[in-house]
Amino acid sequence: MKNESLPGPDPDSYIINIGKGFIRLVFIVGFYLALLASCSTQQDVKVLKLAHGLDINHPVHKAMVYMAEKLAEKSSGKMQVDIYPSGQLGAERELIELLQIGSLAMTKVSASPMESF
Repeated sequence: MKNESLPGPDPDSYIINIGKGFIRLVFIVGFYLALLASCSTQQDVKVLKLAHGLDINHPVHKAMVYMAEKLAEKSSGKMQVDIYPSGQLGAERELIELLQIGSLAMTKVSASPMESF
């Protein structure tokens, strides 16, 4: 007896096509679930960034730390101030620019850099 193949599509290629489609479907569903999960989470704590060029031993920096502590206390932890001292985010001019574009919530600068703005 001869082993003759049946007419029609090859059964192996049908299984391979289903496998590719299934993998594609799983990838798309996973992508959309990850997208929805990242969009739906709300941040419970509002973080404000404060930057300045003063040393951490300066009285003004210590007052900013006290302000951050009081804000966290009064807001029951719903607001927080992250302080970046000693010019970590740039000089006074750069801090003003960061403030203008919204990357920084607060800054402490001298009067002279304010002239160019």
